[in-house]
Amino acid sequence: MYIRWLNNTISPPLNYFKMKNLSKILLFGIIIVGVGNSCSTTSSVTPQSQAQLLIGSWKEVSYVRTLCTDPLQNETLKACVGAECGTLVITSSTATIKKTGVADIVLNYTVSGNVLTATPSQGDVITFAILGTTLTIVSTQPASGSSANCVGTNVYTKI
Repeated sequence: MYIRWLNNTISPPLNYFKMKNLSKILLFGIIIVGVGNSCSTTSSVTPQSQAQLLIGSWKEVSYVRTLCTDPLQNETLKACVGAECGTLVITSSTATIKKTGVADIVLNYTVSGNVLTATPSQGDVITFAILGTTLTIVSTQPASGSSANCVGTNVYTKI
């Protein structure tokens, strides 16, 4: 009788604390899973959406040319001012470079990840990065290219 009374007296509060702790543990587990999923390191930008981000008009802000085989062709970082700044107009399949006083240059292109390939290819390796409204294009000409084989970096802002 005493054992039944003791069991009835102690068990309900003990079961209450077990359930309360179990609830806390479950809540903690749900929070950890939620935070873990929201801090995922995988990018939601797919190659297709990366290509879509390129589409539009871009105003040249600056450029630099380095590592040229002819050191006289190297140029330090220059900010574009006025007519020397070009505009890059990109559609889903063409990129048009427009500069005052110069005929437009139209290139067909394809995109794979962050690599842009002009067609027909002249052997240039062109990579790009988009951060907000800033587009950075790095172009490397192969050793068999022009006499001024260089690495060129152009920075544009979306207009």
